[in-house]
Amino acid sequence: MDSLEKLIKFVPTWLYLLAASVLFLTIGYFQVSFDKSTGIIAAYRTVPDLLLQILGAGLAIVSIYILIYEMKEKRAIASSYRGPNLGGEWDSYDSDPSSSEAKRDGVLTLIQTGTKVKANLILTLTKSGRNVLQKFKYEGDFENAQLVLRFDREDQESLLIGAMVLHYRPTQSLLVGKAVYYDHEKKMVVSEDCGFAKRTAT
Repeated sequence: MDSLEKLIKFVPTWLYLLAASVLFLTIGYFQVSFDKSTGIIAAYRTVPDLLLQILGAGLAIVSIYILIYEMKEKRAIASSYRGPNLGGEWDSYDSDPSSSEAKRDGVLTLIQTGTKVKANLILTLTKSGRNVLQKFKYEGDFENAQLVLRFDREDQESLLIGAMVLHYRPTQSLLVGKAVYYDHEKKMVVSEDCGFAKRTAT
């Protein structure tokens, strides 16, 4: 059930409409009568079959329109944005990366469109030093050198959710801040230091 919910969230609206249009057009296609000598549709067997074809064509047009609109909107947002672009890969640390005591604990992949940010984190080391392989997904906004993200674990969406507030240091290419979430073992809200250092192209 969780996999189905994730798929529903991931698939865009226009793709659902396009799939429905193909279904209706296919059903309607097999319910028509052809004149074999001319290859032209002679008649629809029933009125509902004709309506299915019309509905399918309509959904196809709407889905294409939504796709074009979403693409134009993303381009407009990206072109109007004049701030830093955080997109790329960042090494994750358990505290401020500029500190000698900071330990690398994963990799963050970040995508930015205008001020909107989406990211995925693969965590490989816990605060206690235990090796793990945990995946987190993030979504939020970046404005005035502040990155605010909501996150949850991909395999525990209902158990571990939280928020993260980071300050961007452009001269060092660092993101430093805190993550806040409810710890089910401690039965309390906890706040933890975290930081990210952007990887440089090699």
